[in-house]
Amino acid sequence: MRKIDYLKELRSNIKLYVILIPIIFRLLSEVYAGIFPIGYDTSMYYIVVSQAFLDGKKSFIDLWRIAPLYYFLLIPLCYFLSRFLAVKVLAIILSGLFGLSLFYWIKSLGFNE
Repeated sequence: MRKIDYLKELRSNIKLYVILIPIIFRLLSEVYAGIFPIGYDTSMYYIVVSQAFLDGKKSFIDLWRIAPLYYFLLIPLCYFLSRFLAVKVLAIILSGLFGLSLFYWIKSLGFNE
């Protein structure tokens, strides 16, 4: 009887786990990496383009042509955090959202929770 209660509780919190596990994994990876974000494109492209936008060298239309959703989420973070930290925080948030999207995709294929 106790095992059934545990499985019911696990099933009721599955969406929380689906978000938290990728967030924790990416958070640990970013902490281990130090001050620089993980990946070549993040440090060599996204940070440079976001700084060009903040300096007024690129317009919102230029950002819309490149990667609209990413910059729509990144630029507001850059106003409150450093560019490097904003990219790291956004990567952690997007990892959690990616885990949630995988959950719903797998569920749409007919798999049960």
